[in-house]
This record gives sequence, structure tokens and C-alpha cells, in this order.
Amino acid sequence: MLPSVAIWHYIEIDLYQRLVWVARGVLQKWLGMNREISFFQRAKRKLRDSYRWGVPVLRPKILRTFQHDTAAFTQGLAYHNNRIYESTGLNNCSSLRCLDAVSGEVLQKIEIPNDWAEGLAIDDDCLIQLSWKRGIATLYSLEKFERIGCYLYAGEGWGLTHSMDGFIMTNGSNILQYRDKNFELKKIKAITHFGIKVKRLNDLVYVNNKIFVNRWYRDDILQVCAETGKIEAIIDCGELRSIAVPRHSDHVLNGITYQPDRGSFILTGKCWPLFFEVKLEVMDSI
Repeated sequence: MLPSVAIWHYIEIDLYQRLVWVARGVLQKWLGMNREISFFQRAKRKLRDSYRWGVPVLRPKILRTFQHDTAAFTQGLAYHNNRIYESTGLNNCSSLRCLDAVSGEVLQKIEIPNDWAEGLAIDDDCLIQLSWKRGIATLYSLEKFERIGCYLYAGEGWGLTHSMDGFIMTNGSNILQYRDKNFELKKIKAITHFGIKVKRLNDLVYVNNKIFVNRWYRDDILQVCAETGKIEAIIDCGELRSIAVPRHSDHVLNGITYQPDRGSFILTGKCWPLFFEVKLEVMDSI
């Protein structure tokens, strides 16, 4: 007999999956292959989506689309003065770009040699670009993309956003790292839902004490309270993916920034052909 749902809420996903495989082997003998596969496929999907349980679901209302370079493996976006700044990754293909926020045209670009670039944020007249594994956040001048300094950090760098008093950073886990203006780590918040870690946090943007964060290989964005770390809503971006029609399974939703002058978000994905300007609408809750 299966434990109650309330108990499963507090079991780590990794442990639960091990238990699933053990029980699966037993049911293969007792019930036959076809019946048990159907049961456990449903159970696995339910657990995988556990971070959505009881959370309001929003959808992005598409205001317009505009071109995005399909060679740009998007790792991070930032917005300033009608310009989109983009960090792209992959070995020997990483770059830092400035784009026109209306047309998507690349206005300025520099290559990032010998590195895999990641998240991007703006602080005053400075761009801060993360490295995936080198533990270096490189500072560039906003106007000329001249290298003007660096910060060091421990572990991997994934997403980065500017906040009220510094920066918020992800590393692919369920942890949000809060850093000051000098990039010193001040605190962390673990993102969980019903006790289950919500991992693979990626690119993010801070807006009015809320954090909007991509999850790697998922078609949705979490809306998180910056103070408590509580998941307040899910933004379901499945429609955007169906419109973009990515060419490869690695070309996932990633890249989010906010236009305060228009009150809208700019979203895209790795090597997607389009940017989407969107506003958020309420759908339902699970």
C-alpha cells in the first residue's frame, strides 16, 4: 500500500525515484510489464510536477515577437535603455552582445575566448558576466564592452540578476545566492515546495521584490518571493516553445529580462529564432 500523498511531499525526489525502481521490479513480476509501466509513468510525472501543486499558473500574453539569432545559445539577458544585452554560451562560441530591443538586430558583439559564458546582469554602467566553471564574474563597460575588472566566486555560475542591494545568482541547484555590490555572498535561500527541492534554477530577473527564474529543461518560469523564497506562481511558457519550434532538445527555454518602461518581459530560448515580449495573465492552479 502506497504511503499518503502528504508523506510523499517530504521525500526527496532522488530517494523517491530509487523506491520507484524497486517497486517497479516487483510489479513487473506480479502485474506484468504493460500495467506497471503505465502506473509508474503517471507517478513519475506527478512527482516531477510537484513544485506546481497548489500554485497559481500564469501564462505569457504575447505582445509581439522579433528576431533572435539562432546561433545564440542564450545564457542570460539584461535590459537597459531600449537595449537588450545577451550572454551566449558553449565552448569557443561564447559571446557578449548588445541588441536593439525593437528589432533584435545585433548592434555590438565580442567573443569570449576560452570560456563558457553564463548569466548576465547590469550594475550602473557595468556589465557582469558569469563563467560556468571558472568561478569568475567578468566586468565590462556598458558602452564599449571593455574589460574593466572581475569578481571571484566558488562553484558554478548559471544565472545572474541585479537586485535592490546587490545581485542574486543561481548555480543549477535549488539555491538562490544573495550577493552584495562587491559580489560577496551574504545569504542563501533554498527553493522548495512541500519540502521537495526545486532544482535546476537558471536565468533569472528581479522585479519589484519578486524573482522570475527559468528552470533548465522545463517550459515554465517560477515566480518567487525574494524575501521568503516561496514559490508564488508558475508561468507556463509551453506555447512559446511550440511557436519557436526549437531544432534540438538542448534548445530549451532560457533568457528572461524585464522592460520597466513598458511593464513587460522579454523571453527567449537557446538558439530560438524569436524573442517574445509578454505580459502575464492568470490561468488556474493545480
